[in-house]
Amino acid sequence: MATSPHIAKKSAAITIRKASETDFNAVYTLFMRIIEEGETLPYTPDEMSEERARHWLMTAPKTQCYVAEYE
Repeated sequence: MATSPHIAKKSAAITIRKASETDFNAVYTLFMRIIEEGETLPYTPDEMSEERARHWLMTAPKTQCYVAEYE
């Protein structure tokens, strides 16, 4: 059976969990890279302050933010 070139032969364990406040800086850094590319979301870096991003990603009602950890 042939394996897909997109699947690593050695798999790592991945844990997906709800993001905590201590994850925010890493989440924000990744989120801002996406904003700066300008192809996915209709915001500019000037519009997305750290405070606004924290609310949008972490604290707004019914907001769920998750992170993946590779072991």
